[in-house]
Order: sequence, then structure tokens, then C-alpha cells
Amino acid sequence: MPCVTHQSPHLQNLGPIVPVIILPSSAFIKALKERSPEEVEKYSHGVQAMMLIDTGASCTVIDKEISATLNLKHHGVTNISTPSSTSYECLLYDIDLQIPNNKAHFENVQVVETELKNQGISGLIGRDVLQDTLLIYHGYTGQFTLAV
Repeated sequence: MPCVTHQSPHLQNLGPIVPVIILPSSAFIKALKERSPEEVEKYSHGVQAMMLIDTGASCTVIDKEISATLNLKHHGVTNISTPSSTSYECLLYDIDLQIPNNKAHFENVQVVETELKNQGISGLIGRDVLQDTLLIYHGYTGQFTLAV
């Protein structure tokens, strides 16, 4: 089981944050290859981002800047509630999520778009992705491990 361990003296304050690569969904890329193979290359590198592993989030979330940079097309709307807000509408997208250090690749993940940039992160990895992982949070040493 590939895993990545991070150590941070600020783990309690910042939480478990991992570098990721966000790409358009595999389903989108497959359809694009059939329609316009020459267009696929511009999506091949994705966007590098820092995402917080959030066991309190039922779904994975990306910042609006990510969806704009990747020119993603939304496929629906949902209402979300957060600890600091009442219910509000957010757009839904599909992405692929890669965690480079342990070579994990999550395909066709439905994500919610909202504003997170002011929190210093580009997204939240929610329980929809975490259900396929092992997360060990060792507060005493300031380490966490994510295994896929």
C-alpha cells in the first residue's frame, strides 16, 4: 500500500495539508480524445494545489480558481452547509485527483466548488475520497500518513 508521511511543527494549527495535482476527469479526457485529440495536451499537466485532508467534509471541494484555470464545465448545483454558514448553492464538477508522492490517482471525483483561497488552501479532500485510504494522524509527533 503506497503511502506518504508528512511532518509539520504546525500540524495542530494548519491541519494535514498535502500537495496534489488536479486534472479534468478521466471521463472528460476520454470524450475529448474522441472529439478533438489535439486538445488533450493542454490538460495533461493539471494544476498543482495544496489540499487539506478534512474528515469533517462529506465531499471533496475545490476553490473557484481551480475550476476556472482548468476551464471545467459544471454538471449540476448542490446546496452545502458549513460550520460558519447557512446553506448556499455551489456548482458541481468532476475531476481526477493525484497525490504525487504516493502515486495515488482518484478518477472521476465529483467535487463542489466554493471559495477557499482566503484560507490558504485550494481544496478539501473529503470522506468521499478518504473512504479508499488509511489516514493516520499522530498529533504528538506532528505527523500524518495517508496510504492508498
